[in-house]
Amino acid sequence: MSVRRPAAARLLAALVLMGALLGALTGCEDGEGLRDEGPSTNVQQNR
Repeated sequence: MSVRRPAAARLLAALVLMGALLGALTGCEDGEGLRDEGPSTNVQQNR
């Protein structure tokens, strides 16, 4: 059995986090998000 050192676990967690952030930032074609594509649903409040 292999026992991972805490430094290796932190490195793995950092790499996974960076991958998730990179994926979130590149989810849109140009990275503009709402400014470019608008909200996903019609947001209206009836008063």
